[in-house]
Order: sequence, then C-alpha cells, then structure tokens
Amino acid sequence: MKCTASLFILGSPYISACHLEGIEENVVLIDSVSKRYSECGIRIGALITKNKEVRNAVMKFCQARLSPPLIGQIAAEASLDAPEEYTRETYDEYVERRKCLIDGLNRIPGVYSPIPMGAFYTVAKLLRWTTVKSSVHGVCRNSTMKARRS
Repeated sequence: MKCTASLFILGSPYISACHLEGIEENVVLIDSVSKRYSECGIRIGALITKNKEVRNAVMKFCQARLSPPLIGQIAAEASLDAPEEYTRETYDEYVERRKCLIDGLNRIPGVYSPIPMGAFYTVAKLLRWTTVKSSVHGVCRNSTMKARRS
C-alpha cells in the first residue's frame, strides 16, 4: 500500500491502479491530507478498495478510533478551500525540486537516476561506488550554495 496525492509531477496523464483490469481485488488506494496538502501529522484521509475483506478489516480500526484530533479536522477542512493558484505554485515548486535533485544526482560521476514518474522520491543507480563517494561531497556543496543564492 502506498499513500498517494493528487498533485502529480509527471507532465502526462495520471492512470490510477483502480482502473486496471484484473487486479481489482489487490488494489488499495490511500489518500491523506498530510500528503495532498503537505500537512505532516494530520491523520485524516481515505482508503479506497474493491476488496471487501480489506475494507471490513480497515473499518474495525477506523471504528476503534472515534475521530481525528480537532486541530487536524480544522486544518483539513481549511485545506479544501485552497485556491487553484496555491496548487499551481506548489506543483511548480515540486517540479523545480525534482529537477534540482535529479540533475544533481546525474552530475555525480557513476550515478544515474531516472526522472521519477509521479513520486516524491527516486532510486539512484550507483555505477561505480568509489567514484561516487569522492564526487558526492563536491556536488552537494555546489547544490547547497546554488540553493542559498536563489
């Protein structure tokens, strides 16, 4: 299971696993306010699945907890009214951060990272560890200095 957010930095249409045929009983989509609106610690969200066994088990846990904390409810409700401009600016910022990360990693000799498709993380391939180890410090220092100047 993976918590997702509606803000995708793909540059191409989003395809939900919920729409793939033949795996309906194996898909669990979890969305949360903390991921969608970058509100760490807000324990409000949704779980979507066509698997009745999973849904019934989850409902037992949900019913054991009467409700999320009041401050989380207030913040989540306020987030629903976020203007489109905020969403666009957030999207643009994540695209820039992704570009900075991937460009920085790919400048390190012996490191390759593909552009993540809709994720906020990446998995880099280390081709030559000794070269990577000696290059990381310089690239990180240069990236930090560049970020501070911005």
